[in-house]
Parts: sequence; structure tokens; C-alpha cells
Amino acid sequence: MPLVPQDHCRVNMALYSLVVEHGGKSYSTQVNAGSADEAVAHYFDSVYPMSSADVFGDSAPALDPSDVIYVNPMEGLVNLWAACAGRDGRNVSVVCVRTAPRQEGEREPPQFEDEATLFSLSTEYLEAAAILHQTPITRINYSFVALYLLGHAAELLLKSFLYKKGDSIAYLRFKTGHDLSRLVKRARSKGLSEALSLRYILRMSSVYTAKRTEYRQSVQTELPPLDLLLEEVQSLQHHVFRHVAEF
Repeated sequence: MPLVPQDHCRVNMALYSLVVEHGGKSYSTQVNAGSADEAVAHYFDSVYPMSSADVFGDSAPALDPSDVIYVNPMEGLVNLWAACAGRDGRNVSVVCVRTAPRQEGEREPPQFEDEATLFSLSTEYLEAAAILHQTPITRINYSFVALYLLGHAAELLLKSFLYKKGDSIAYLRFKTGHDLSRLVKRARSKGLSEALSLRYILRMSSVYTAKRTEYRQSVQTELPPLDLLLEEVQSLQHHVFRHVAEF
């Protein structure tokens, strides 16, 4: 989803990424706001009415800021909130992540990387890949770029899951690195559902780890189907969302 324009001159504004889920579907958007409460309220006031039907279909409940049930900080995390809005028994869940610091003068945590920021960044790569996939090919074929974006989104989602399960940022950076197959294997050992198919992510592993989507190489390369890889990474996002949103 596009960045939502707001008043950038306002003091103490921050950039918030919102991952919104309803009925097994999820998507992300970004807003500038003075607090998580304001970000969620703005989303349901200005963004949700315009996007809910396209994203969630006819099942999307009609909601506005008065339907927000709670915006709760996640225990132990200073940049992540869980929110929920609902009406007539139909709810929409939101994970709200502060992805950019406030203006100079506000104290920030000593380490800004956690499962929330990893997850938030993954949604940006995933959204970018989805947009490119929907862009008609004219003079430029964007498929390699979209494959890279999906590989990086999958990497960040798996690392978000593993951080939530106790792995440190240092471990994820230096021990697992960018190896998707190693990340999948470790995530499975930490409880990632075996029912969740990661077939195309695993097929992408050797290509992504060797950086063959980043540099032109005269090497025969087997690539997963872009549309199926996109669906699989979106399914992984939905699964990891439920773990990140636990509080």
C-alpha cells in the first residue's frame, strides 16, 4: 500500500508500519502519527474505508475510529503495539510498529532491531514485490528484481519468527546469515508449522544465497514461479504475523 500523506511539520511525529489482518488475509501500510493510538485511529478514519473492500472483500466490517477496542503495547517491546477494532462480532487485527525514530531529543532504545522491526521491514519488501509483479512488462522485465524482493522478505520473516523464539540478532546475522534453507530448518525446529508449505522458498534458497538475483551471472539458474513464490511468502507472512502479535 502507498505511504499515507500527512502533516510532516508536526513535532514528535514518527513513521508507523501497520500490518492489518482479517479473515486470513493481511496487508501493510504506513502512516505518520504522534503515537500508536493516533496511527491506528488515523488508519481506521482515512485508510481502511478506502482499502478494506479491495483487500478483504465483502467480509470486511464497516469500521471507524470509534470501533477500536484496544491499542496495547507488547510486553517488553517499546516499538510494537497490538490493536483490534470490531463491530457486530467481526474484528480486524493490527500490529503497529514504530519503524522510524521520533525527532531528535526523544530517547530511543539501545537496540532498535527486534521481531517487530524485522517483520515490518519484511512487509515493505513483500509489498514492493507484489507491486512489481502486477506491473505490466513494457521495455523492462522486473521478474529478477521481484524474486530478490521476495527472497529478502522471506529472510526477514523467518528471522522475525526466530527472534520471537529466542534467537539473538547477532546469531541471526552471523550464524544463519542469508541462507534461506538454513533459516527454514531452524524455524521448523523452533515450531514453525510443518503444514505451512515453503517449497518455493526452499527452491529459491540457492539462488538467493548465492546472490544470483543481484548480479548478472553466466550460470544456469532454476527459478521458482514468481506467482507461486509470492503466494507462499504471503502465507508465511500471515503465519509469522500470529506469532509476532502474541502478547
